[in-house]
Amino acid sequence: MTLAPTLYGKSHQPREIGRRSLGPLRGGDLCLDFINTVEDHDQPGGFDSFAPGYVNVIEWFTHAGAMGEDQASQLLRHAAEEPREAASVRSRATALRRALYEIVSSLTSGVEPPGESMATCNEEWRHALDSGRYVPGGDGITWQWNEGNQLDRVVWVVTHSAVDLFSSPRMAKVRQCAAPNCQRFFLDGSKNGSRRFCSAATCGTAERVRRFRDRRKSAT
Repeated sequence: MTLAPTLYGKSHQPREIGRRSLGPLRGGDLCLDFINTVEDHDQPGGFDSFAPGYVNVIEWFTHAGAMGEDQASQLLRHAAEEPREAASVRSRATALRRALYEIVSSLTSGVEPPGESMATCNEEWRHALDSGRYVPGGDGITWQWNEGNQLDRVVWVVTHSAVDLFSSPRMAKVRQCAAPNCQRFFLDGSKNGSRRFCSAATCGTAERVRRFRDRRKSAT
């Protein structure tokens, strides 16, 4: 018998939100941090912040500061009542993550993004546009999401972040980590645009150690 999907993937055992150790946010933008939630986009099986269930997606968005604890709790209560919808939203989130990875990879390489990835992004952007509106705010107008506990709010938020980045001058500052085994993207905020690693303390140090060892081998 096939079990119905749950908030926790295939397991029916609940786990309190916030119990995992989630990695630091190094992207400098929500959509880049969103892309960076998986260790390897091409080889499944590595660490994935969104695995195994919807609860992990909510956990990460809370960790990223894109959602408050109260809203997260409300969404999880709703998801407990609609586990199939929650599983579907998680699948949409991971599909969007893959699409955004391919789009950003293409743009930073100076090539045209794949049509399928653009279609996924555009479809989610249409959903996002239907889920909010501009309202007066401060000295101008501001975007406001519709009220409610829609489970796909997380997808709206990150799609909005992505479209905002793609259409802004900040996109020219997006870099991919130069470490051979790292696929993370980040905004290069350095004055001369020379930042090469998502983290100088981890990937940067590992690369320097690797090069040092290679030089020693070449000298012997």
